[in-house]
Amino acid sequence: MKAIEHLAWLAAGLLLGVLVGLLVIRRDAPPPFPAPTALIPAGIAIALMVWAWQVRRFKAGKRESVSGVPVVALALSSSRGGVLLLGLFGAVVLAYWTTGSSDYVHSQMLASGAAALASAVLAVCGIIAERWCRL
Repeated sequence: MKAIEHLAWLAAGLLLGVLVGLLVIRRDAPPPFPAPTALIPAGIAIALMVWAWQVRRFKAGKRESVSGVPVVALALSSSRGGVLLLGLFGAVVLAYWTTGSSDYVHSQMLASGAAALASAVLAVCGIIAERWCRL
């Protein structure tokens, strides 16, 4: 995937995040953001890298057979989805940052910041897996 496509997905995520941020700012109490949300993209990234490593070993001749089509599908969706979620969670962090200073806001900023970091890891793992699965 070209860098311009990643930028387009990031812009879409930022736009979505700005819309969510406007909802956060308009309310008196922002909606709760679960702390373990970052575990979902991180878990997908780990599973993707394990699966893509098997494809890489197959291409090097160190493994009998492996089905690479599901890995490619997951890699493509992870690279695009990770960048989209990075923009979303990054904009949500900025929205919470502008709402004020309290323990609740700080915990929500940390949770959405961790989710943004995990989404960036997911995007990078998706790009690496795409490269490994290239014919």
